[in-house]
Amino acid sequence: NGKELSMLPHVPKFGSMGADRIRIEAKYMKPRRIEEITRLYKGILLLGDRHPLLQNEQQMEKTEGGQITRGHYFRGVL
Repeated sequence: NGKELSMLPHVPKFGSMGADRIRIEAKYMKPRRIEEITRLYKGILLLGDRHPLLQNEQQMEKTEGGQITRGHYFRGVL
C-alpha cells in the first residue's frame, strides 16, 4: 500500500487491551517524522483519551497527513 498506516486515534484502545508496545513501520519515513510519530504514539499510550491530540479532530487530521490508511484493522484481518 502506498499510503502511510496510522492508528493514532485508536491507540487508547490498544492500551486498554494491555498493549504496552506498538510497532511502527517507518522504513520510508524521514528521521524527523519517525521522531514525531514515536513521540505521539508513546504519549497517547501513556495518557490515553486525555492526550490533547485526541481532543482535536482537525489537529489529528493535520498530524496524520492526507494520504493515510488504517490498513486491514477494521476488516477483520488484524
